Amino acid sequence: MPELYVAVLTGWIAVLVIRATLSALDQWLPAWVALVVSRIVRRVLLLSGCAVLVILVGQLMPVLAEALPDATRQPEVTPLSSAEQPQPTPVRVVASQSIPTRPRAPTQPAAIPSPPLTNLKRFPRPPGDNGRGLHWFPTTSQSPGVVDRFVPELVAMRIKWVAFAQGMEDYHLHANEYLVRALVQNNIMPVMRVESPVGALDLVRFERVVALYRALGVMYIQIYNEPNLSKEWSDRKLGSPERFAAVWLEAAEIVVSHNAWPGLAAMSPQGEQSDDEYVARMFAALRTRKGTEVINRMWLSVHNYTGGTTGSIVADEIGYGRYRLYAQLSQSRLGWIVPMIGTEGGTPHAPAESQARWIVEAFRSLLQREPYWLAYSPWLIGNTIGGGEDPRWEPGSWFKPDHVEPVVDLVKQLP
Repeated sequence: MPELYVAVLTGWIAVLVIRATLSALDQWLPAWVALVVSRIVRRVLLLSGCAVLVILVGQLMPVLAEALPDATRQPEVTPLSSAEQPQPTPVRVVASQSIPTRPRAPTQPAAIPSPPLTNLKRFPRPPGDNGRGLHWFPTTSQSPGVVDRFVPELVAMRIKWVAFAQGMEDYHLHANEYLVRALVQNNIMPVMRVESPVGALDLVRFERVVALYRALGVMYIQIYNEPNLSKEWSDRKLGSPERFAAVWLEAAEIVVSHNAWPGLAAMSPQGEQSDDEYVARMFAALRTRKGTEVINRMWLSVHNYTGGTTGSIVADEIGYGRYRLYAQLSQSRLGWIVPMIGTEGGTPHAPAESQARWIVEAFRSLLQREPYWLAYSPWLIGNTIGGGEDPRWEPGSWFKPDHVEPVVDLVKQLP
């Protein structure tokens, strides 16, 4: 800026000098000479002075450009270290029912390596995690009295993971708030299973459910159930693993946008398409999204029922150990093992004594379980006693209206 001031001052001095010279000529020269000078010389000299001013200012325009602010030029800043980088604030979209579709999900970050052990560290665990889980009642809501009655039983059995069903109708939205609050207050990890036919999930309504329960402490959200059964699809026709992967990703992106962990639906052990084939093709379809945040956070729900035919539930590779087959398929199709959570399992049709022995054996084995096997959750804590009306679920219930199964006392004795 000082150079600019000097240029302007010099130009104006040149003009003043020219004007003073012309004034002197008017006084000293005869009138006819002054007339000539005034017509010719005056114009030449004045134009020369203006030219000097323009030239000087033009030469100093770069200085002026550097001195004045430029909206198109970004200021130079010193990059922050990785530790100082500000973290983006999660955005929650509250959608009205009048919005027909959900806005496009944000662009996924560039692919990054996701080694199994590094990825596992990102998966939340409950305080005092022992891998011991249990499925809650088969209904999508229970009274506060039922919650107050049975959450203390979970605590007494040292259950750390609880799977529960969440409906998608408007009247279901707040149905499990009381339960989730009670579980979180008792350091139990809630695992929410969303009840919806495959392909018919209302994504706008689903986002409201995710936002509400994520704020209450739900971090694991299973999307859909047993897609290798035609009855689980909205059109009652068995969809391909590739189609399932596509519709699952739409919902999974919503879960990740709310900083939660999306769960792949468990397979039926007796599906119309074999569970191992379905899982293998599903993983292969998801491989194209490798490295994205959805894939880095996904986990697989497992229904590992067993009949205990080998005499040891842990050694039953067809039943309880079914998750090991899924681990092999995950490793071969994706290049790493997807974390897994058992959300149904156990021996619901076994004699009470055998059921108790096998469940206790499985719970004990969890102390040396594979790192990717996050939790094992037998089916189920109760049915009729908690308001369930489907008699199919009564045989596997641990708590019945007239008695408590032996497994409850044996689990309470475990350390």
